[in-house]
Amino acid sequence: MSRLRAILTVLLLLAVAAGCANIPEQSNPQVAGTQDTSEPENTVVPIDRDADPLTIARDFVAHATNVDVAKQYLTPEAQKTWEPEAQPTIMENTYNTIPPPVQEPNNKGNEQTVLIHGTKVGRLGPDNSFIPAPGAYEDKVTVQRQADGQWRVSKPPATTAITLDEFRSAYRQVPLYFFDSELNILVPDLRYVAQRPSQGLPSRVLQELLAGPSDMLAGPLRSLLGDAANPSASGVAGEDGDLVVSLTGLGNANLDTRNKIAAQIVLSLQGVATGGVIKLLADNTPLVPGKPKWRASDVPSYTAPTTPSPDLPGMFVSNGRVRSLKDGNPIPGPAGAGQYNVQSAAQSINGAQLAVVEKYGNKMRLRVGKVDGPLSIVPLTANTMTRPTWRPGANELWTVINGTTVVRLVRTKDGTWAPGSMNSSTLASFGPITTMRLSRDGTRLAMVAGGRLAVAGVDRNGDTVSVRLPRRLMEDQLQDVVDVDWMGPFTLAVAADEGRDSVLSVPFDGSQEVPYDISNLTLPVRSIAAAPNSPLTVTDKESRVWTSSVPGEAWRSQGVSGFSDPLPFYPG
Repeated sequence: MSRLRAILTVLLLLAVAAGCANIPEQSNPQVAGTQDTSEPENTVVPIDRDADPLTIARDFVAHATNVDVAKQYLTPEAQKTWEPEAQPTIMENTYNTIPPPVQEPNNKGNEQTVLIHGTKVGRLGPDNSFIPAPGAYEDKVTVQRQADGQWRVSKPPATTAITLDEFRSAYRQVPLYFFDSELNILVPDLRYVAQRPSQGLPSRVLQELLAGPSDMLAGPLRSLLGDAANPSASGVAGEDGDLVVSLTGLGNANLDTRNKIAAQIVLSLQGVATGGVIKLLADNTPLVPGKPKWRASDVPSYTAPTTPSPDLPGMFVSNGRVRSLKDGNPIPGPAGAGQYNVQSAAQSINGAQLAVVEKYGNKMRLRVGKVDGPLSIVPLTANTMTRPTWRPGANELWTVINGTTVVRLVRTKDGTWAPGSMNSSTLASFGPITTMRLSRDGTRLAMVAGGRLAVAGVDRNGDTVSVRLPRRLMEDQLQDVVDVDWMGPFTLAVAADEGRDSVLSVPFDGSQEVPYDISNLTLPVRSIAAAPNSPLTVTDKESRVWTSSVPGEAWRSQGVSGFSDPLPFYPG
């Protein structure tokens, strides 16, 4: 699919906002339907007249995302030419401004060089996605004494660096919604859109949506807006204050396409449209006939195939058997009866199929079949084999053999399983893979490779499947990851042998982490299981199974006990 870069114009109440703002702007136009009653965003605070060069340099860095405020710290000449980078570097909150070891005399003592030392965590990409990029940050500024005796920055840093706190304050994390390659499932794609001016936020979100999926997901995902002929969109105020999105260029799009376009727009704007009501027009008529106004709750479900039924409580493997997490009883059929020496297992998202890794002599092999029936042997053996992972539809599953080879198995027309085309060469440098989990929409991967947490896109081109743009997450913080699973469409649950960071919730892009309380767990955590609308489940060192619904609460005993090395799992 060609990704058309469309032009977006959002009409404002008082002005026209043009272009796609990355660094927050200094102007403050008002967008229809998003009136803001908060305090002014760019309050200028006078600079301390006695501020020394180190303080001036530090405060300039601290305010780099707020153009009006940052320019106060510049000389008049520097103010004329300085523009912050559109894709800033993001560093830890703690950084230092220090003089160089030797300060070169310059301009009769009226100029000083100040070094900036910090720790990078990432950067904002050209597609406005967060890209992890850990390492040392070093730059310098030149500070010059003015005629009134005050110091100002005459030469800003070569790169724009902001702290994590400033990044989270200045940019809003927005999930944009696109479809999988088969146009059946809506998938979120995390972006970061400038908060200021707040009234222009819907405009900027729409611009990102029209631009298409992020680089990592440009292959796995599709936009129905991108398929339209030269689409454009404008937003104006309706008489009732609703945000009105007016589309052109859709041509003779059918009803199914129009409904899917509506779903993309409404879900992408749901967090930034005041009042939550969005009026969708195409060529001055309702985009979907008979349905001009939309809320997020009006969008048909395009995620049902990815959400396990609440009637599926999860399972666990212990002593070669598969048991129910509900009561600890063996599941019906040979897998629960102990006929196979099961080492790990995965239930399909719809609950009907079961794949198990069976120990057979000194090798591992795979069996697949109905949950309560005999499981057929798949012609695949190895020394090691990761727990299988299912694609929605129960016609494809993946595993990794011997830590290096990603195997994709597909169901044939006669019901047997055969290897499918798979290109995972991009993972060659990541180290042995001990865990691999497909997202339940089938478009992304999370894995433990070389003891580190990593993610990637899943690119499908006909029958050819490849792993796209893998990257490590939080590699400076997490160096001994044990397990990973998908909590939701863009959130990972991570277990690591890392002390206080032993159980974490991490977004797919690794932009932040939320630790879970570990006070009543016996470390290290051995496994983790997660699914939408299900409690997070872990197994600790003493083979006890615990659950938690939210970070910060104490873990509760799951109820099953007395089993050796239980390995819990939810469908997926």
